[in-house]
Amino acid sequence: LGALAGLGIISYTPARRTRGVLMLDDHPVAELRIRPQELARRAALEQRKLREVINFCYTENCYRSFILDYFGDAHHKLVCGSCGNCSQTRKSKGSSAKTTPIAPRSELDRFIMEQAPVGGDLDQALKEQSRVKRVRTQSESNISSSPQPGGYSVNQPRPLTPDETVLVRKILACAARMKGRFGKTILVLTLKGSREKKVLQAGLDRLSTYGLLSEMTIDELKVWVDALVRSRCLSVSLGEFPTISISEFGDDVMRERRSVELALPEQAAILPAGLSRYSAAARVGTKAAFTIDETYELYARGLSVKEIAVRRGLREQTIEEHIAECILEGRAIEMSRHVNATDFELIKNAIAQHGSARLKPLRDALPENITYGMIRFVVAHLHRAEGSGDQNE
Repeated sequence: LGALAGLGIISYTPARRTRGVLMLDDHPVAELRIRPQELARRAALEQRKLREVINFCYTENCYRSFILDYFGDAHHKLVCGSCGNCSQTRKSKGSSAKTTPIAPRSELDRFIMEQAPVGGDLDQALKEQSRVKRVRTQSESNISSSPQPGGYSVNQPRPLTPDETVLVRKILACAARMKGRFGKTILVLTLKGSREKKVLQAGLDRLSTYGLLSEMTIDELKVWVDALVRSRCLSVSLGEFPTISISEFGDDVMRERRSVELALPEQAAILPAGLSRYSAAARVGTKAAFTIDETYELYARGLSVKEIAVRRGLREQTIEEHIAECILEGRAIEMSRHVNATDFELIKNAIAQHGSARLKPLRDALPENITYGMIRFVVAHLHRAEGSGDQNE
C-alpha cells in the first residue's frame, strides 16, 4: 500500500498503532453494524485514561499513592517516603544539600492540566450535541408551512417594518452586551427586565439594554429570538449549557449596515412605540380581534381578570392586555374595578414624569401595591382620552 501510495496510484494513510475496531463480518460499508454512541463511549474511556496519565506526570504528591489510588487500593500510606516526589520533599526539608529546583509551570503546562479532555466531559458533550440536534429537527418539522392571515407562510422570511427593525436591533444590542456568556432564557429575561435572582447575580440589570422590551411578554420575546437564531443573526453554542451570542452578520444588522428578513408568525408583529400595538388597526386580518371579543364578553358578565384567565386558559397578563385594548377601543370598562381614584392619580403623575413608552420605569417609581395591569389600564385610558380630544375624561 505504501508503494502504491508513493506512485500516486492510491491515497493511503497508515493507521496509528492504537486500539481499533475489527469487524468480523463482510457487510458492505453502507451496512456496517457500527454504533456511533459506542465508539464515542470507548473514545471517552481512552481520553479519561490519557487525563490520568497527564495528572500523574504533574502531581506533586506521592507517586506510589497516586498509582494505588488509580487501581482502587484505598489502604495505603499517603506518603511512601521513597519515590521521586517524596525524596524531593525530604531533601528540601531535612538537608541543606543543593537540589535542582523544579521549573515553574508554564502557560502550556497550565493549559494541558486544565483543558485535557476528561472522558465524562466528552461523553456528556456528545450527548448534548445529539439532544440539541434532535430538538432543532423537531422544532423545524413542527413549523407549519400553511399561509398565515398576513398573507405569508410562518417559515417564509419577509422584510421587516421600520418598527420591527428597531426591535431587532434592541435584541441584538442586548446579546452583544452579554458577550456570549449566557443562554437564550437569560437574554429574554434581561430584555424583559426580570428581577430573577440569576439575572441580578450576573449584574445584567446594570446593562443599558436591561428592561428595554419590558412591555413584551416572555413568549413574544422568545419568538423573536428564535427567528433571529434561524436567520443566523444570533448563534447558539453546543454543549451542556448552550450560550447565545451575536454573529458577524447580526452585528452588521444591529449597526444598520445590512438588513435581514425574518420568518415570523403574524401575531409576533409589533407596532410603533408605547401601547400603539394595542390599536384596533393592528388587528385587521388577524385572529386577535376574535380572542379579545371573547375576553370582553366574559368581562361584561362580571368575571375578574383571574377568572377569565382560568376560563380561557391564558395568562393574566394576556387578559390585562385584552382589557387595555378594549379601553383604547372605547368599550365599556369600569376603571374603578381595577384602579381606585388615589392610585389613578399616582399613576397619572408618574406617566407625566416618565412617559408611557416603557412600563418598567413607571412600576419602579410607584408603590408596591400598584401592578403592571393597573398601569396598563391607566395608560390605555389616557391614550384613549388624548385620541378623543377630551383631556378631562
